[in-house]
Amino acid sequence: MPFALGLGAEDFLEWPPLAGLGLLGLGLVGWAGRARVPGECVAAGALGLLVLSLRLHAPVPELDRNPVELTLLAAPRAFGERCELLAYLHAERPGRARLWAGSGACRLLPAQKLLARVELLPQRGWRNPGQGDARRRSRRRGIRAVGRISEGEWVAIAEAPLTPSAAVQALRLRLGDALDPPERPTRAGALLRALALGDRSRLSPEIRGSFARSGTAHLLAVSGLHVGWLFAIAHALLYTMARCAAPLAWLRRARAVSLAASALLALGYALLSGLGVPALRACVMALAGVVALIAGRPGVAWNALLLAALATLAVDPACLFEPSGWLSFSAVAGLLLWRPPPRWATGLVHCALAAGCATAPLIALLGLPLPLAGLAANLLAVPFFGAVLLPLALFAAAFETTLPELGPGALARVSAELGLRLVESVESPDLLRRAGFPLLFTVALTATAFCLRRLALGGPRRLLAVSALSAAVAAASMALPVRNLRVDPFELVFLDVGQGDATLARAGRRAWLIDSGDRRSGYDAGRSVVAPALRSLGVRKLDALLITHADRDHSGGARAVLEALPVGELWLTRWLAADSAGRRLLRAASRLGVPARIVSAGDSLGSRELGLDVLWPPASRTPRSSNAGSVVLRAHAPAGCAMLPADAPADVERILARDLGACRLLKLGHHGSQSSSAGELLDALGADVAIASAGRRPRSPLPHSSVLHRLGRRSITLWETRRFGALSVRMRPGPGGMVVSPSLPGRPDSASGAAPERPFPSEGWMLPDGAPRGRGR
Repeated sequence: MPFALGLGAEDFLEWPPLAGLGLLGLGLVGWAGRARVPGECVAAGALGLLVLSLRLHAPVPELDRNPVELTLLAAPRAFGERCELLAYLHAERPGRARLWAGSGACRLLPAQKLLARVELLPQRGWRNPGQGDARRRSRRRGIRAVGRISEGEWVAIAEAPLTPSAAVQALRLRLGDALDPPERPTRAGALLRALALGDRSRLSPEIRGSFARSGTAHLLAVSGLHVGWLFAIAHALLYTMARCAAPLAWLRRARAVSLAASALLALGYALLSGLGVPALRACVMALAGVVALIAGRPGVAWNALLLAALATLAVDPACLFEPSGWLSFSAVAGLLLWRPPPRWATGLVHCALAAGCATAPLIALLGLPLPLAGLAANLLAVPFFGAVLLPLALFAAAFETTLPELGPGALARVSAELGLRLVESVESPDLLRRAGFPLLFTVALTATAFCLRRLALGGPRRLLAVSALSAAVAAASMALPVRNLRVDPFELVFLDVGQGDATLARAGRRAWLIDSGDRRSGYDAGRSVVAPALRSLGVRKLDALLITHADRDHSGGARAVLEALPVGELWLTRWLAADSAGRRLLRAASRLGVPARIVSAGDSLGSRELGLDVLWPPASRTPRSSNAGSVVLRAHAPAGCAMLPADAPADVERILARDLGACRLLKLGHHGSQSSSAGELLDALGADVAIASAGRRPRSPLPHSSVLHRLGRRSITLWETRRFGALSVRMRPGPGGMVVSPSLPGRPDSASGAAPERPFPSEGWMLPDGAPRGRGR
């Protein structure tokens, strides 16, 4: 797939309209020749190409005045304390833009007109390895600009629109407040909101993690599973009622009427939940199946799936590059190939096996967990969520505001709490954590399962040999040791986690992670940034995870990292271990079998390729604050050394500066704040390059102006993750010097004599010994 190769659709579509028309013609020829399946495949691809071509060539908006009038094109989406708006800017050069605003904007409706003060931001590419190109993802959806609206700097300039999408969104807001009142939020209410309305914004990272660790994360996204359960329950009820209450003349049509009404009810539920890709695919297949059953045309399952692909690509062609689309269609294809038996109990087991085996290779490719007890967890959770909790959530949403005396909300919340405890009780370790080649293991496992199922259905006996060979390959890929990609001589990667720290140090096949980024409402740097970056860089296991101190912007993502890949040891200080955050982290490490080690000044860690010396804090000294107890590291090798002071304040730096030798690389303490990066430390190190790991803070930007002044006086080149994304620094022995490779294009002001390289994926700048230095801002 182009997405897996790091390429975008625009790399292949020099003339997308012509390519789309050509494929559409081939599809019509195939259809006329009664080659239904190939014709529908080609027609779906052609329609998707045509729609995608229009989006790729959408105009780029430019602002000539502020405030500017804009129109919302879709319902706002909540992301923690922020809200994402897809809007059309009525500027001199109009166009579509994605805007970030405060949480109050999430109450707006589609087609509503606003007057807002908009600041357009430059669209950047790969900020971190493994994250993909945000600019290309936006272009596939027809979005050519990104900006922000400050809180309180917008006003509605027209009445609430009277459009179907606005009416649906207004209903969603009203039902969401009934299920999970903003003044009394609960985790059960957040789960009901996700099941009934497809709104997962209020689910905490802990709840999402529990569903991921149990293999039931698909239950949180409205998909064919939810639509199918609702359709089946509605059909059973309506068919029974029609046969019992309808006149004799209607008995023959009771089945057709109940099927049609159930399909319309399922479509209404999908619209209410936001009509995502899985829900749209399920609705199209359900409507096609109902029409075929009423018309007496059996055996249309594959045609229904291809018709769903045609409709999905017409509505949202960007889903061709999104994992949700891959997983949805591969799961249904697996069910059609497996052909589960019609009996309820055994059919549920077969459906879980088929969908799990069909999606396992994609799960391994995407780096998602594959829980060991995922099958058992789904056999327990799917019937409860589908047959009990989903109808209760919809019933509560429908009657909580109109008939509160019935008490549907209380019963639904109790059931939701039981569902959460059920999911938490069936968590299990990731099967792929210890696999030498996870993708090969899952492919071989899938081949084995489908060959055995084909044999059970009467397939040829040669499939037995194929299944045995696949099972042997799966066993071998699981038995091989987990190994990292080799790096020589050593490398430091400073990941862009916003306002926080996450630094990867590696040499040879060994790797250490220092801090893990922030975790807050709707965002976990460990899960969304650090773990994908490690996989992209070829890091399959960590020798150790060091958490320098308890601040959340350093320790927040640690649990997600521990769960994402094998970790040899957890390093932390005595004071962090006594803190509440440290205790939670120790419990997570103990559950995963990761031993903990208390470190203090004087400890020599690392390996012979890369030494990691702990310079602070002393074991006998009690720090006055969390920052004063930060672990200060010196990473050294024959090629050079780097100073990593975490959030240590200036007085600690002055104490350490008395005994420090020269070091060419410095990561600015406390993200470049005024309280760190003392002049005595800079003089003692004689650094050539400084790294600032800081986020966007318009009111108090970092690095601080006083720190910039101290760096400028000493001609130290500054690289910022906020501006350049993730930064890879390699030190080479001899005259080659130090190579800094930014993820985003850019170069320091005084890079004279620097030699460019091709890193991941931008360009690198080599700083030879004795080259002129300056501030890279």
